[in-house]
Amino acid sequence: MISEKKSLIQTERLLIEYINKLYINDIFDEKNNPEVNEYLSNQSAKTIEDLAQWIESVMGKNGKGEIAQFQVLKKEDNEFIWLCVIKKTDTMHPEIWLRIKQSAWWKWYGKEMVSALICRIKKYMTYEYIVYETFEDNVWSRKIIESLGWVQNNEYKVEKNNYYGKPLMHIQYRIR
Repeated sequence: MISEKKSLIQTERLLIEYINKLYINDIFDEKNNPEVNEYLSNQSAKTIEDLAQWIESVMGKNGKGEIAQFQVLKKEDNEFIWLCVIKKTDTMHPEIWLRIKQSAWWKWYGKEMVSALICRIKKYMTYEYIVYETFEDNVWSRKIIESLGWVQNNEYKVEKNNYYGKPLMHIQYRIR
């Protein structure tokens, strides 16, 4: 379990802190970007009020150690990059998930986020392996994970609908 007291992760370029409502407008604006949502597997809030309720719910789960949902900022200017999360914190197979706003693509922030989350898991959790899931044709997501030495779990391959209801092959990576 990851405690609320250990709420800030710093990397060379990023600040990763527990989610709050400070960047709610950024989250809401970016969630309507079709390219960003292509590889999201579930629908998000349709209104800013729904998003505020979701954030409050997640903040409660963070406080109980059920999940570790973070917002990511650039260190140099506090620009909001997007969100990342460690799910299933009470299992031997925690999961990492991340999403990056389009203007921050191609800058290797995703690799930096994943590396930071792995370090956090290794420092504060007991686990057998860490899971990362993505859509098979999300090449850039796969490049991030594969560049860090993750191995695709060939036993897990399932068709899931993306944000828009289009069926895409979903795959899983693992690292110990």
